[in-house]
Amino acid sequence: MPRAKSTWRIRATTGCRSSTRTAASCASSAAPASWTRARGARAMAAASSTSRGAFVTMWGRFESTGGELGAPSVFYGPRSLVVGQDGNIYVMDTGNKRVQLFAPDGQFVAQYGGGGVIEGRLDEPVGLAQDSAGNWYVADTWNRRIQKFDRNFVYLTQWSIDGWASQSVVNKPALAVDGARNIVYAVDPENYRVLAFNTDGNFRATFGLYGNDAQSFTLPTGIAVGLDGRIYVADGDSHRIMVFSPLQ
Repeated sequence: MPRAKSTWRIRATTGCRSSTRTAASCASSAAPASWTRARGARAMAAASSTSRGAFVTMWGRFESTGGELGAPSVFYGPRSLVVGQDGNIYVMDTGNKRVQLFAPDGQFVAQYGGGGVIEGRLDEPVGLAQDSAGNWYVADTWNRRIQKFDRNFVYLTQWSIDGWASQSVVNKPALAVDGARNIVYAVDPENYRVLAFNTDGNFRATFGLYGNDAQSFTLPTGIAVGLDGRIYVADGDSHRIMVFSPLQ
């Protein structure tokens, strides 16, 4: 099982409290700027800042599509944002049950998914991650599965998750990929654990229990993998970030 590492000191912060209230996962494969996405009851946006944290641009507004594809550049509770290997921005538009693709300047390019249970369709999609081969992984939460797509979002395969049963507001699982080891990590917030699979969906390991010690979680909601394979988990209710050694 991965072992917990030490915590670290903060270097800098950017942003402030606003009516959007929350921010979720953000990742970058290749981009000089940093990106975030905000979720709120009435306004949703993707925003860019420089490496020094200076605001550059934003786009998006609230609108529900009812789970149908259409109405580009509107959001309903976006939960994840990834800068892909192609330099474009992929936003998980959770409430609208789709992934939206934008150019770096915010111009809409494409959308994928739409509500449903068949292959390629989504229901409360939350986590989004890309592997070193360019394939995409989606935490299709209410369908209780991870779906895998190629770099153009053509469906490849899926596997079931023994978890994610709740439809509560905190059961929003994030994903991360260790490209060097071909491992997909998924948090299971209300079961207080991290699940690990290979990139074909075969189960590898699980770690975590309920608690506040160095091997336990109270609500794991975010996850990332460093270049060295270390696993970073945001343990929400314990107000901490935990660092684990790579899965061997």
